[in-house]
Amino acid sequence: MDKAWWKSFFRWLDQAGTEELARRKAEVAAFANGKLNDPAVKADAKRILRLIDQELLAHASSARRATGKR
Repeated sequence: MDKAWWKSFFRWLDQAGTEELARRKAEVAAFANGKLNDPAVKADAKRILRLIDQELLAHASSARRATGKR
């Protein structure tokens, strides 16, 4: 995946909502667990999943702060 792809991914990651993040995570996880044989592509898929997880945690944290729950 080239630099332009990663730039567009980070732009999407910054703008995506929680449901969209969860949906994309499920799609990437299903694809990574079944169809990938190339180690480099598999590593990219794991990175994508990790970044989506981080963004989902940030969304959850923001939602808790907005409601006043800890």
